[in-house]
Amino acid sequence: MDDDAYSYALLVKLEENNVPRLKNKLVKYFQSKKRAGGGECQIQYEDRNRTAVLRFRREEDRARVVAQETHEIVLDEGRLKVTVHLPEESPGRPLTTTSKKEQSKPGWTCSGGGDPG
Repeated sequence: MDDDAYSYALLVKLEENNVPRLKNKLVKYFQSKKRAGGGECQIQYEDRNRTAVLRFRREEDRARVVAQETHEIVLDEGRLKVTVHLPEESPGRPLTTTSKKEQSKPGWTCSGGGDPG
């Protein structure tokens, strides 16, 4: 996986963090153009955190997700409110939420091809 290809980051803030398999649900939601306005992306999220980082391959995918600002993911238990915004990055200092050890683990990739909308 070429991390440099996913250079359009978004910070995701979660209303709660005790949802089982939340990382999978975030991937599925943000890859959907119909529900989230998203597209092909990677996600960095650790269980029990209230934040995640999405990295989109295309700037226009990120722009559509940001334009929506507040997102709701439908769960069996109800709805999870998610807020997204552009990160405050300094040039030359990439936004990271994981340690070097965690970065060596495979990431999750979203691909927007499965949603017709």
